[in-house]
Amino acid sequence: MDGKPRAINIEHGKNVIQWNRNKEYCLENLENLVELIDEGDGCYEERNGLNKNEFIETHHHWFSKPVFHFSGDSVNVLNLIEGVEVIVESPSGLFASFIVHYAENLMCRKL
Repeated sequence: MDGKPRAINIEHGKNVIQWNRNKEYCLENLENLVELIDEGDGCYEERNGLNKNEFIETHHHWFSKPVFHFSGDSVNVLNLIEGVEVIVESPSGLFASFIVHYAENLMCRKL
């Protein structure tokens, strides 16, 4: 707030460094693994950011026409990171359609 860089606590930093995480460890355990999930007419989906230390699964979806999104048995947080807006609709009419704009989030879960 005063315009000066935030102080760094070197002593505390030394206590929380995970010294076993050298280059080899990072390449074997922390690499951003990208896996193709689905590719079809007007859509492409990949899973990424997965390693044994991650508890959140990240999927990227690219689409150029209406697509279905299945939340499975889990809560999903979606964020529009490209394009102006999308219309979200329930195929079975469980909720009213709504618009999600660029950089907005929505949460969905199986009902």
